[in-house]
Amino acid sequence: GCDVGERLGELQPQLMQLTDVLRTAEERSRHTAEELAKIKQESSRYHESLVPQMQTEISRFLEDKRLKVDLADMQRLLDQAQQTLNDEFPNVLTEIGRIQQALHLDFANSVEIKLRRANRRGGSKERI
Repeated sequence: GCDVGERLGELQPQLMQLTDVLRTAEERSRHTAEELAKIKQESSRYHESLVPQMQTEISRFLEDKRLKVDLADMQRLLDQAQQTLNDEFPNVLTEIGRIQQALHLDFANSVEIKLRRANRRGGSKERI
């Protein structure tokens, strides 16, 4: 059979090699973590400075590209609307007056008819 001590002696160089590999992997992992932390800090600083920078750029763009609106067309449309209103409003008021008169006459006629009926029945009061 195999002697345990002999077998351990054979495995020792492999275990040492495995330990070295693990140590190297640990060092590389730590180095990678440090680099990632640096990148995160730089990224945070970049993003913090990006917002004011974007605001500045947007402000400059808007100053350069101010809207130059010709209000003459809008004023002409407003003038036309005002003229139409001035021309048509008296007609609207006249029509409203006619409608009110017609409604009043209908109401007056209705009241008169009810009063006549009440008189014909001998004076009993009908609800008007």
